[in-house]
Amino acid sequence: MLSVAFATLRVRWVSFVGTFVALAFGVGLMATAIPVIAATGSVVDSARQRWSEAPVVVVPNSTIDVVGTSGQAQSTALPQQPGLSPQLVAAVAATGRVVEDHSFYAQLQGGPKDQVGRGWSAHEAGGYRLAAGRPPAAEDELVVGGGDAALIGKQLRLTTGTGPRTATVTGVTGEVPFEHALFFADATAARLSPAVDALAAYGPAEEVRKAVAAAGGARVSVLTGSERAAADPHTSSCWPRWTAWTPRSVWRPAWPVLSRSSSSPGPSRCRSRSAAGSWPCCGWSDRPGASCAA
Repeated sequence: MLSVAFATLRVRWVSFVGTFVALAFGVGLMATAIPVIAATGSVVDSARQRWSEAPVVVVPNSTIDVVGTSGQAQSTALPQQPGLSPQLVAAVAATGRVVEDHSFYAQLQGGPKDQVGRGWSAHEAGGYRLAAGRPPAAEDELVVGGGDAALIGKQLRLTTGTGPRTATVTGVTGEVPFEHALFFADATAARLSPAVDALAAYGPAEEVRKAVAAAGGARVSVLTGSERAAADPHTSSCWPRWTAWTPRSVWRPAWPVLSRSSSSPGPSRCRSRSAAGSWPCCGWSDRPGASCAA
């Protein structure tokens, strides 16, 4: 029986090799597809994000241009963006009510790693609802997004960019699917993070666009409708999440093909832009600190 099998193998070795190669490619395709599908499971639905309740959102348009070997460029949002200028904020405020968003690092002791600090006025733009207690008013008060009502009145330890501090919980909101937020009084948020990261505008969209253009907002985006999802921090985190899930041994060999067939970022030269100017950006590498800012 074995002699017949080996004889068949010697005669039809080309078919055997072809079958083996096809199976290998199939396994590689599945190894790539499964992590991608798993990664999309944790991507937040754009219908309910930070700016879903704001009709118009004004954000700095800071991008990085990744140029592949084919010469095509793809613009990708940088995770850290410059703030809006006071002149532009004042111009947009003349069109109607505006809410400034000051986002900054803030994490409760033992809290979620992706916890973020924000000013209380920005809560309505994301559909937050105060479930119990009252809004923060003093310097040492906060509202815990998605927190337990039993926390109200307690003093909690937390860390911000300025160091450790203690704050009293005055209220909690209902849980939202897109972030874990700690809300501070607006004055406290502005002191901890002076830059205006985004502006929720409630005036007519066309008037807002005209005001931005008149204020010299060439590097500023005015977003409405489904475009508002682009201003959410989760949007810029989707690409790093994909690369975190996908094994390097699978996606790295595919970069030469991807960079030739599309504008996908790969081992290439890239340039980055921001309102403050431009700076160099390195290619993909295994070396710590050598990956692109995006």
